[in-house]
Amino acid sequence: MLKKYRAGFTLIELLVVVAVLGVISAIGVTSYTGYVSSTEKKSAQNLMAQISLGQQEFMSDNDTYFGTDDTSCTPDAASTQLIFTDILNFSTTVAESKEKKTKYKMCAWTKDGAYGITAANKNYTLDMNTDGDITERTE
Repeated sequence: MLKKYRAGFTLIELLVVVAVLGVISAIGVTSYTGYVSSTEKKSAQNLMAQISLGQQEFMSDNDTYFGTDDTSCTPDAASTQLIFTDILNFSTTVAESKEKKTKYKMCAWTKDGAYGITAANKNYTLDMNTDGDITERTE
């Protein structure tokens, strides 16, 4: 007597395919998250460099740097808005779109004739000093 074979996949074959897809997706999500994080940092560093140039221009016009006198200033939406309007001369709408694009809140401070720029998001904080050196702090 001949047996009829049904076309299809066995349970083992399906489990192997699901396991392979799980491994591939885990690797993909991890590398994508790292990519997004590094591009956000680069975006913030570029913005900080732009603010640094704005600080130099502000200094040449006003004989002082822009910012609070507190080196531990906490970045917030208001300080970010002031940086964009007073240092970079952006309009309000451009400042809002830039802030959302970088996902950072910016803060500028001055002390003893020097300035600093702080960019913070939910994962880490970047600090830039007058010399342009950037350090990273993890929250």
